[in-house]
Amino acid sequence: MVTSFLLSVLLSGAAVQAQQPAAQDPYQAALVRLKDQEAVVRRQGANELGRLRRIEAAPSLMESLKDQDAGVRSAAARALGNLGDPAAVPALRETLKDSDLGARMNAVQSLAQLGDGSGLPEAYTALESSDASARGLAAEAVGMVGDAKAGLPALDKAFASEVNPNTKGIIDFARGQLRARLGLKTLSVPAVSPAPASATAVKPAASGAVAKTGKATRKRKAGAKKKPAAIPKSAAQPAQAK
Repeated sequence: MVTSFLLSVLLSGAAVQAQQPAAQDPYQAALVRLKDQEAVVRRQGANELGRLRRIEAAPSLMESLKDQDAGVRSAAARALGNLGDPAAVPALRETLKDSDLGARMNAVQSLAQLGDGSGLPEAYTALESSDASARGLAAEAVGMVGDAKAGLPALDKAFASEVNPNTKGIIDFARGQLRARLGLKTLSVPAVSPAPASATAVKPAASGAVAKTGKATRKRKAGAKKKPAAIPKSAAQPAQAK
């Protein structure tokens, strides 16, 4: 009886597990989203494939570079840089002709990640763009594959004129990255500017105040000298014999 009962419990549990759908592999789920009818879902799929860094996703992402939605093309271009597949370079070079600035700049950065400088002319132009994100992406690309002749002057000029604090930090990092890559001395900038000497120097007191202070000090010293203790009369006079 007990054996048959346990057997029935095990069989029923196996039947329940068989009815539950197996969890979908994240990579396969991302590929499915990449082909969804909704553009926002296709963008999510491209972003997820870039995060997973599965190189076998490169052909699907290269196909998405032709998507009718600019956001999808931009996400696909960015993801291809994360995959690190050199086979994506020709497709990314074609994306440099895209009508959308975001797609072009993500292609520029991904090409730079793959060690290709084809997007540098676009990057130098984008350093003067009114779009802060484009300027940041351009600076990162120049930091990765720029040269001393054109890259350093372009980054220095962009840094001097940048008004966005976050983008200015990105440009400054790119300058340091490019200098380090070229074996040049890195610019050293103090984290906190030292305060001027006049702000920390002790100002001398006025001459009158010094004189008064001196007198007061002398008085305190004079008052500080202890007078000898008075000798009690009983102790000073010898005791009379009774």
